[in-house]
Amino acid sequence: MYYSYSKPCSSLPYKEAQVKFLTERMKQVGYDDNFPVVIWNGSILDGRHRYNAADLAGVNPNFSVFEGTEQEAWDYVSATNVDGTRHINSEEKQFFYAQLADALGVRTKAENQHTPNGVSSPSQSDHAKSLGVHLNTINRWEKERKEIAADPELSLKASTPEG
Repeated sequence: MYYSYSKPCSSLPYKEAQVKFLTERMKQVGYDDNFPVVIWNGSILDGRHRYNAADLAGVNPNFSVFEGTEQEAWDYVSATNVDGTRHINSEEKQFFYAQLADALGVRTKAENQHTPNGVSSPSQSDHAKSLGVHLNTINRWEKERKEIAADPELSLKASTPEG
């Protein structure tokens, strides 16, 4: 069976060198079942490098299923990939934030004062905590995200990590 990538997964950088490294390791020792490919809503939430490397190495990956909301899926990817546990640079983290903010929104200061029973978008502070960055960084990224969104040409370019 072929799996596509979820939006949270594809908002992280794809690194060919990592796939090559994992492929060679899997050819030597097989798939490490301690690190399953995580499936959410029928697509890969976490583990696309492992998934592709297993295919290239001719081994069967281990899968697990994530049961959760969209917010929980983004939080999972953030916790396991963005907050310092993996090697992604500031630009890659900023792209992930823009995709996250587009998917879940960003609660304004006015909305913070009138949140109906916790049912709303995360605040900038919430996003900063989940990404392991300072609130000032999120403020800067949010300003840039809005400027890019206002320009159709820039918005199209910014829809991929390469843009």
